[in-house]
Amino acid sequence: MMNRRRSAPGHLSGPVEEKVVTRTLRCGLHALVLAEPLAPVVVADLFIPAGSTCDPPGLEGTAHFVEHMVFKGTPRRPKGWIDRAVAMVGGQTNAETDFDLTHFWFELPADCWELALEVEIDRMAHARFDPAEVELERKVILEELAADLDSPLGRLDRHHQSLSYLRHPYRNPILGWPESLKRLDAESLKAFHRRFHRPETATLVVVGDLEPAAALDRIEAHWDTHPWPARPKVEPEVADDHAKVPTWERSGRCEFVLEDREPILRGLYGWRTVPWGHPDGPALTVAADLLGGGRGARLWRRLVERDRLVASLDVSHDLARLDGQFLIGLEAPNDADRHRIDAAIHQELAKLADRGPTPEELDRARRRLDAAWRWSRQDLAGLAVGIGYAAVLGHWTDWIEDHRAACRVGPDQIRAALRAHLTNDRLTVGWVVPGTARRLIRPLDPVFSDDAVSPPPSLAPTPPDNQETDHAEQPESPIGSNNRVALRNRIRFAPKRVVLSNGLRVCLDPRPEGSGTVALEFHVETGPTRERLPGAAFLAGRALEETLKLGREYGRERAVEVIEERGGVLALGTTGASLRLRSEDLDLGLEVIGSLIAADLRKLEPARLAWIKERLLADLETDAEDPAFQVETAFRALVYGRHPHARDPRGLPRSIKNLDRGTLHQQWRDTARPDNAILAASGDFDPAQLIQQVETLSNHWIAPPLKQLAIPAPPRLLAKTKIIHVCSEQAHVALGHLGIRRCDPDFAALVVADQVLSGGGGFADRLNATLRDERGLVYSVGGGIADSADLEPGLFRVGFATDPLRLAEAVATTRDLIASFVAQPPRPDELERAREFLKHAWVFEFQGDDQRADRLVEMERHGLPANALERWLDHLDHLDPDQIHAAIRRHIHPDRLVQVVGQPHGWDRPAAK
Repeated sequence: MMNRRRSAPGHLSGPVEEKVVTRTLRCGLHALVLAEPLAPVVVADLFIPAGSTCDPPGLEGTAHFVEHMVFKGTPRRPKGWIDRAVAMVGGQTNAETDFDLTHFWFELPADCWELALEVEIDRMAHARFDPAEVELERKVILEELAADLDSPLGRLDRHHQSLSYLRHPYRNPILGWPESLKRLDAESLKAFHRRFHRPETATLVVVGDLEPAAALDRIEAHWDTHPWPARPKVEPEVADDHAKVPTWERSGRCEFVLEDREPILRGLYGWRTVPWGHPDGPALTVAADLLGGGRGARLWRRLVERDRLVASLDVSHDLARLDGQFLIGLEAPNDADRHRIDAAIHQELAKLADRGPTPEELDRARRRLDAAWRWSRQDLAGLAVGIGYAAVLGHWTDWIEDHRAACRVGPDQIRAALRAHLTNDRLTVGWVVPGTARRLIRPLDPVFSDDAVSPPPSLAPTPPDNQETDHAEQPESPIGSNNRVALRNRIRFAPKRVVLSNGLRVCLDPRPEGSGTVALEFHVETGPTRERLPGAAFLAGRALEETLKLGREYGRERAVEVIEERGGVLALGTTGASLRLRSEDLDLGLEVIGSLIAADLRKLEPARLAWIKERLLADLETDAEDPAFQVETAFRALVYGRHPHARDPRGLPRSIKNLDRGTLHQQWRDTARPDNAILAASGDFDPAQLIQQVETLSNHWIAPPLKQLAIPAPPRLLAKTKIIHVCSEQAHVALGHLGIRRCDPDFAALVVADQVLSGGGGFADRLNATLRDERGLVYSVGGGIADSADLEPGLFRVGFATDPLRLAEAVATTRDLIASFVAQPPRPDELERAREFLKHAWVFEFQGDDQRADRLVEMERHGLPANALERWLDHLDHLDPDQIHAAIRRHIHPDRLVQVVGQPHGWDRPAAK
């Protein structure tokens, strides 16, 4: 239940051969099943066609509040049962509320996917709405709302949405307004749930490693045997008073400016366009790619490359049931002229609308769509969302037809769509401009006038809910086989490792089923611990984007642009390069690796280096104003002392300004050497041929042994407290101390410990169960000790944000939880749940080529053998409670916690008694 945002399905296209099998059950449920045997994993996603547009007037936020409450359990499955059951099989569950729908998804190992069916039936029929739980969850949602508005970007988006939709249900935030959230009670939430959460209006999408006909039989056996009560039919599209909203509301462009203590300029352009299913939708989607799809797109070339007005930008076309939006978001240096930016944007739009795209641009867009489709097939959750959205908003085949239509779009369609819909009377522009003081901008209260909808009626108190008096049964054991060997055998992961004569380690994972894709990871062991000047490694990675060019066959174009034109993705950074390619473009990917080996950063144009630095410094300034980042920076400085991990890996402003081309080149040459590099490949390729190609491209790559730099040790563990003042609506907290290395013999025991303390999700771990669910102090809390363990020591860290009025309670509660965690061994049920989760969750790491390539690099970096998975599972089986508790006591020290609190300006109350 974390991070609920409006998220339209990804745009998939190309040659589609989906075999979605459908069935409408007697109870009315519409079920769709797609077999995708990438890994022994199944995603089950239940779509309810009732989002925030169905919220009653004056009770905005109802649909989202109900989404939270159905996780609170039923008479048969008490609060926490769902999370514990899902954790026991290593799965995940979450939900999201949109303007048009709500969906609840489970990601489970393939042998226990029917757990999702039992849970969804039970909470659709018997969800509890206990008034006390409603009050607790109200606090959580208010924390979520505060977190949503704790950044300039969040406030910009909120204002933009509200001013774009003056007389429309999309004007209201999905989470609701603070005042409407205070009006909601158990009875109104229950009424909404009973009206809209029902089988005859719901759609269930199941995707994964299963046989469709058998899966539909199991769905039917579960759902049609339940005694569903007869209910009046409803049409849950949009509340009646919104059904007749006018298509358009104003003439002329709307623009607003927010002043904030933000060191950069932010802009958001949004044109209201067309609803889901409109024939112009595909043309606008392709236009978004032409304008903002990578470094070869028109707006990037004009605003970032040529005029250097903007540091970064993003263009998208988002569709929804009632309306769509064509969005351009951008960040620029604080001295940028927003009027010049505005003029450049409109000039590029006018050119595209007047002349249309070139044949080369359209070919590029189609290749990108084809590649996106191939990669999307490796994202089971994304496939379920794509099918489900289409099924709810129209028919599931619209999902395919829209993709095919996008691939067929021609220049005239794009010109006509831009002329029709990207007009000034449909445009809302919002800016966040740097100011001398940051004004805490709260959510826009609903403004009602002659041009707006009627004000919400005042609501009388509703009597408490006394209906549900059933006694909760003991939670039954989760469905599923205990035979993990069968699942393990279905993974087909047998990596090959070759060390070339020059020391380069090559790790390969060929997939015989033929995914049509290849993921390459070229990893160089560098970063803050291997740089002579702070920020040199990071800036060298940024400079490679500008420097790396391919041979004459590609016109000596920049590698990033060539890869994007083929529909691939090339990410260059501190530790090398990540590539996602179509299998037929593997030779091109290997040429990129060869270019990296021979890269000469001394050839970088001084003006380009200056522009890279300017953009990086703007990023640093922006982060420096973020309260969570300020707290994290102060925390790391206290814990690490003079160790390189104490500083921002991107460097400090002063050091960045002093870095020149020669220094960056030397940094790359010192670390980019064969004995310090790993090349990993996963996907559709011939391993013998790939090894031969790699030997050819790297046979000249010989260097003397790597020289290790002296690394200062972190300081001795001592309790410290620091309070800083931040510009925020919430208080931000980080507490913990130095952690462990990945090679520590207690690593496995501490992974189990992390699951008990903070890794269970929902209500299945101690921190979330207490801070979020029992006390409503936070929206989310995270932490642990094993996740950050690496070649150098990581951190034991717990972090959260909370209401300043409840800061002392939140900090004291967290400290008490950590102390009790160390003092008393974890309970047997906690350890069993944590161990079972870890023994089962590994299946999710082997779905996509990119995941598997990352896994290869991790194994090689830490010296893990080819059978590391089997050894890990066996190790979990033999860890006993005393070993785990002993590891906790050795490595977690409640009396030595470093605590950093970011308190909002004007709050001087202590963080803890």
